[in-house]
Amino acid sequence: MRLGLILGLNHNIPERQCTDPIERQHRVRLWWAIYVFDRMYTSKFGFPLQIRDEDIHVDMPTEVASPAAEEQFSDTAYSVASIRLSQIIGQTIDKIYCRKQHAESFLQREQQLLLALQDWLKSLPEHIKLRSEDSPPPKHIVSLHLQFNQVGFLLYPRWGFALTVRSA
Repeated sequence: MRLGLILGLNHNIPERQCTDPIERQHRVRLWWAIYVFDRMYTSKFGFPLQIRDEDIHVDMPTEVASPAAEEQFSDTAYSVASIRLSQIIGQTIDKIYCRKQHAESFLQREQQLLLALQDWLKSLPEHIKLRSEDSPPPKHIVSLHLQFNQVGFLLYPRWGFALTVRSA
C-alpha cells in the first residue's frame, strides 16, 4: 500500500501523460487490487486503515474496447464488486472498531453498514451471484461471497451472520 501511495497510484493521471487506454487501465486495476488486499488483510489482522476513501481519486475499473484488453483484464463487474465490498470493509473498521467519536450511535452505524451490505448483495450482476445449480460456482465467486460473510461477522461477531440470499 505504501509503495502505491508513494507512486501516486491513488490518483488518476491526466490522459495526456498516458494516452494508451490499456496502460491507464492497468494502473487503475493495480491500485484497486492493492486497495482490496489492504482492506481484506486490515480487517483480518486488526490493523488500522492506511488510507481513507476520501483520499482516493482513481476511477473504477472500466471495460477497454480492444481485443488485447480482453486477454489482459479480468471481469470488470467482479473487480468493481470486490472494490465496493472492500469499501464497506473499510467503513466497518472505521465506524465499528475505531475508538474515535461518532455523531451517530453504535446501532445507527451498524444499521447503515448492514444496509450497505444488503445493497451490495442486491446490486451484484447475475453472473456473480451464488445460485443453486448442479455445478459448483467458480472459486473466485465463492471467495467473494465468503468475504461478504466475513464482513457480516465483523458487524455481528456474537450472533453470526445470515444475510446471504440464494437466488433460484
